[in-house]
Amino acid sequence: MQRVEVHVKSKFSSDYDSVIDVESIIYNSKENKERGIIFVDKNSIYSFSEIEESFNKLLNEDKTFKDYKIGYGVELDSLVDNKKVNIILLVKNN
Repeated sequence: MQRVEVHVKSKFSSDYDSVIDVESIIYNSKENKERGIIFVDKNSIYSFSEIEESFNKLLNEDKTFKDYKIGYGVELDSLVDNKKVNIILLVKNN
């Protein structure tokens, strides 16, 4: 069974949940037989351009990435009734 990981954080996450670069995350995900991932860094969208560049580089080097899917999102800190909550927004992409 193949799966898609829907909550991956990169080194761009504001709370330093990850120190791994985007290209390594994509490559390792594919090696683990996932069919795609959705990057959801905390309070940051800085990874979006690097995700696109890294994915295109891997696709040019290895055509097996053509069926692999990449998604984008952001996890936002917020307050609801004076309680800290996290809101995850996913971005529709082509």
